[in-house]
Amino acid sequence: MTYYDKPALTSVEHVRKLQDRGLKISDKRMATRCLSNISYSRLSAYTRTFYLPNCEDHIFKSETKFEEILNLYYFDRELRLLLLDAIESLEVSNAISLF
Repeated sequence: MTYYDKPALTSVEHVRKLQDRGLKISDKRMATRCLSNISYSRLSAYTRTFYLPNCEDHIFKSETKFEEILNLYYFDRELRLLLLDAIESLEVSNAISLF
């Protein structure tokens, strides 16, 4: 059995953790809502490009804003939806051509 020693954090605690690592968060209430809806685990994948290089403590580059990370997440979401729509069109057109 695997044991995890990291305690579960609330969205408010995650916001504080991100700020402690240097992320600029102008609207803490909005950031807390976003983390509640999206989840820290999912959004954290989009933070990696904003970390200082070769820093194991996950410190953010100077002046990195929460909105930049959120915009990257939304861009990826929209791109994924567009690609899935295009893939479905190809699947349907190929299925029709088989008949």
